[in-house]
Amino acid sequence: MDTSLLSQSTPQVIAPLPPRLLDQVAQAARQRGASEPTTTQLVSWLRTFILLHGKRHPRELGLPDASRFLEQVLRTAKQPLPALESARRTSTSLDVHPGRN
Repeated sequence: MDTSLLSQSTPQVIAPLPPRLLDQVAQAARQRGASEPTTTQLVSWLRTFILLHGKRHPRELGLPDASRFLEQVLRTAKQPLPALESARRTSTSLDVHPGRN
């Protein structure tokens, strides 16, 4: 029996990719009632944080990396204190992976 026809006609099931990190953060912010401008700002802060650290996942980063990011904000933001307050306000209690520390 020729099985080559059977293997060609069997459809392959491809699992959907999980949402990307920035999409997960935006979704979590919206679920917690954040406005769209706040959500956009939060995603922007996270994108900047990731790019500043060579596109490493935030899970791989620690306190020294966060300090480096905040120092960068202080050096480059036109109004650093409102910028830092905005980042703190939008990220307070935002956890993309509840229950994980």
